[in-house]
Amino acid sequence: MKQLVQIVTDSSCDLPRRVIEKFKIEVVPLIVRFGTEVYRDGELAVEEFWKKAKELHHPQTSQPSVGAFEEAFERLIAQGKRVLCVTVTGKHSGTFNAARLAAQRFGEAVQVVDSLSVSLGTGLQVLRQLRLRYPDAQCKRSSRCWMICERGCA
Repeated sequence: MKQLVQIVTDSSCDLPRRVIEKFKIEVVPLIVRFGTEVYRDGELAVEEFWKKAKELHHPQTSQPSVGAFEEAFERLIAQGKRVLCVTVTGKHSGTFNAARLAAQRFGEAVQVVDSLSVSLGTGLQVLRQLRLRYPDAQCKRSSRCWMICERGCA
């Protein structure tokens, strides 16, 4: 499945890692802070995250930088791809605005969409975009979320 349009999202989308890897979804990580300790979302194992969350400093998150989005967009455009970036809603995070500002540098090669949602609501919109752009992919509906499989996937 050759991608002409690369889907980019932020790590708040909560898609399973296997789906992200299978469909080569580019994920720009949010920032997670525990006091003065700073991590990119996903750097900590789940167990380590919850261990730290029980300590003195509760986790805080912040949006990815404009530069983080610029780096992702630039790399993908250099590969000859156009970019569709779907982010967590701008009503609750500065992530959409950071992506929009980064996209200005690339003109029509990058389109940024405010999902108007959070968490898996954003992730489901990412999956919908994959389905629209790559109709040779099959979608199976489970009670938890849409799971996309390439033809022949059980």
